[in-house]
Amino acid sequence: MQFAAERADGFCPWNDGRYEPDGGPEGAVCRTSEASPHLILTAADLASAYLGAVRFTTLAHARRVAEGTVDRIARCERIIALAK
Repeated sequence: MQFAAERADGFCPWNDGRYEPDGGPEGAVCRTSEASPHLILTAADLASAYLGAVRFTTLAHARRVAEGTVDRIARCERIIALAK
């Protein structure tokens, strides 16, 4: 399962851009991407979701994350859960 995220990093703006994480049993990589983003969010919100502090759906309700593609928030939550 892959997804593309467009993120803004207020602390390290040189990291702004689109990224596609990809992983499996053998390991994981995160590459820059030209694909249309499935999620649009900040680096802090991505970290919060990845570390389990808050779900993407909660962030979306607070208007902290936007879907670039319909129904991607739930799918991205499953991807993050599988990564742990």
